[in-house]
Amino acid sequence: MMARRQRNVSLVLGAVAAIGLAILAPVAVAAPGDVHTSQSRDIAAGPASSDPERLTVVGSTLFFTADHPTYGRELWKTTAGGVTSLVRNIAAGAAASDPLELTAVGSTLFFTAMDSAGDRELWKSDGTGAGTVRVRNIRTVAPPNGSSAPGELTEVNGTLFFAASDNAGDRELWKSNGVGSGTVRVRNIYPTGSANVRELTSFAGALFFVATQQDGSRIWRSDGLAAGTVRVSSVSMIPQALTVVGSKLFFTGETGTYNREPWVSDGSSAGTKMLRNLDPEPGVPSNPSQLTDVGGTLFFSADVGGDRELYKSDGTAAGTRIVRNVNLTQDTLPLGLTAYNGKLYFSGRNNFDAELYVSDGTFAGTKLVKDIYNQGASSPTGLTVAGGFLFFRALTFFDPTFPGTVYDQLIRSDGTTAGTIPVGAMGVADDEVPAGFVDFQGTLYYRDSSAGFGVELWQATIEN
Repeated sequence: MMARRQRNVSLVLGAVAAIGLAILAPVAVAAPGDVHTSQSRDIAAGPASSDPERLTVVGSTLFFTADHPTYGRELWKTTAGGVTSLVRNIAAGAAASDPLELTAVGSTLFFTAMDSAGDRELWKSDGTGAGTVRVRNIRTVAPPNGSSAPGELTEVNGTLFFAASDNAGDRELWKSNGVGSGTVRVRNIYPTGSANVRELTSFAGALFFVATQQDGSRIWRSDGLAAGTVRVSSVSMIPQALTVVGSKLFFTGETGTYNREPWVSDGSSAGTKMLRNLDPEPGVPSNPSQLTDVGGTLFFSADVGGDRELYKSDGTAAGTRIVRNVNLTQDTLPLGLTAYNGKLYFSGRNNFDAELYVSDGTFAGTKLVKDIYNQGASSPTGLTVAGGFLFFRALTFFDPTFPGTVYDQLIRSDGTTAGTIPVGAMGVADDEVPAGFVDFQGTLYYRDSSAGFGVELWQATIEN
C-alpha cells in the first residue's frame, strides 16, 4: 500500500501582500527533536527504483548499493556533506557486480562483488573509483564455479576474517590485511571436507566462530594463526546466534540430550555450558531468538509451553528467567529487540495488537509505551537509534476522511508516551522491502518512496 505522504516539517508562513500592505505571518521555529524528512537523491530518475540496500557507515562516508539503469547494481556512497555518487562501476555496463557483505575495517570498506565474468571475490574501497579494487582472486577455478563467495566478513583488532571456498570447494576460515599477499587461509579445519565456517564474532580480543568437523559442530577460537585456531569446547552443540554481552558470549545450542536452549561461554572449555533447560518437556526446545545486549544483560525471546515471551539472563542458571508475560490471552511474541537509553524496546502483542513496549528487566518496568494505532496493530518494525531518538516504521491511522485506512509512518520516540509521535509518512509499505534504517552522523537514512518516484535513499534530519 502506498501511504499518503505527510511530512512533519517546520512551517514558515510567508508574507501576504494585500492592497499594498504586507502582513508577515508568525514563524514556527524548529525545536530540538523536530524531524525533517526528504529524499537524498533520485538515483534512478522518475518512477524507477534504485532500491538502496546494505547501508554501511565507514568513518565519514555512508556506503550502500543501488540499481541504476546504466550501471546495474553497484557501490554508491553519500558523504557527510550530503553528496551522493557512484563509487565504481565494477562489472562493465549494466551487468551489476551486486556488492554484498559491506563491512568496515578502520577507514576501509571491504565487500564481495562479481566481476564481468560472474566471479564473486573479496574487494575493498577507500571511497574512490581508483581505490576500489579486488583484493585477491581466491578461487581460481574457471567459471561458472570459480567464485570463492566470501561471507561472514568480520573485523577483529584491525584484521578482516571471513569464510571462503577454496579450489576444492571447501569452506574454511580466511583473513586479510587488505592486500593480496596478506589474504590467506588461517587453517584447514576439516582436511577431508568442508568446515562450513560461520557465525564469525569478535569476542575477548579474538575471533570466535562455529565450524564443522566429522564429529559435529562446535565453537572455535582464533588469534589469526593456524596454531592459535582451536576448539573452545569438545561438546558438539551446533551453536547459533553468537552474541557478546560484556565478558560473556551467549548463543543457542542443542545436543543429543537437550534440544535448542540458551548457552554461555567465557571463552574457555570449562566455561562453555548450557544455561538452563527452559522448556522441561522432553523433546521440546525453547528455541531462543533475538539475543540482545542491553547494558550488560542479555534479553531474548523463548517459546516455553507454546508461549513465546521475553526472557533475560545474567549468565547464570538462576538469573535466566522470564521477564514478564504481558499478554495473558496468547503469547507476547516479542520482536525487534533493541537497546535504547539503557532499556529494551520491542514490538509486543497487547491482546491481539502488536505495539511498542519497553522493559528495564523487571516485571513492573515491562510495559506498553504507547498504543500507536488504537484501531488495530501498529506492528513496529526496524527499530533503530539515531540522533538520540528511537525510530521505527509503524502502521497508523491519521486521516478521518478515509475510515479504516491504514498508513505507514516513520515514528520518533524518546521512550515516553507523549514523545512517541509520527514524523513523516512512508511510501514503502511492504514487509518484504525493509526500510534499512541506519544512523549516519546523527541523521537517519533509509529507503522510501513517494508519489512520482520509486524506492530511493531518504533521510530524516533531527534538529539539535
